[in-house]
Amino acid sequence: MTGGGFLHQLDRQGRSIAPSAITLVFILLGVVPVPLPGWEAIAPQLALASVYYWAIHRPDLLPPWLAFLFGVLGDLTSGSMPGLTAVGFLLVHAVVLSQRRILSRGNVLIMWAAFAAIALLVALVSYLLVCAINLVVLPIRPVLLQAVLTTAAFPFVAAVCLQLHRAFLVLE
Repeated sequence: MTGGGFLHQLDRQGRSIAPSAITLVFILLGVVPVPLPGWEAIAPQLALASVYYWAIHRPDLLPPWLAFLFGVLGDLTSGSMPGLTAVGFLLVHAVVLSQRRILSRGNVLIMWAAFAAIALLVALVSYLLVCAINLVVLPIRPVLLQAVLTTAAFPFVAAVCLQLHRAFLVLE
């Protein structure tokens, strides 16, 4: 293999980690302490939006097993119930892949509306799992507020992912 071939492969591999790298950054941003009472319960799930974006545009670079691993990492860093975020990320990935043809052709408003529905679905599934496992009915208001804040954060996350997509993955 020539030096150009090796460097080309190295460049290509480096570019292909962009979706993983930004998703990891969003996971870490999600655990940055914010001095607001109760923020942890309602903080937007930025990484959820990142998984959604990449499942639409480059599912080959963020496959389900990697979404699951990122979910586990999210659970470990946030202190949430083990597996809860992982289930949410897998749910997003599965729903998006089943509707990818429609979502990839839609405009930004369609993508955003679909994300709102998926974020609410993930929030409600997570809520029901936590209630069922703990055998208690918890207040649903923080869960709904988190879904709203996650949906509101989607344009920011999508813009960052789009810039990375254009900068690093256009040549792919």
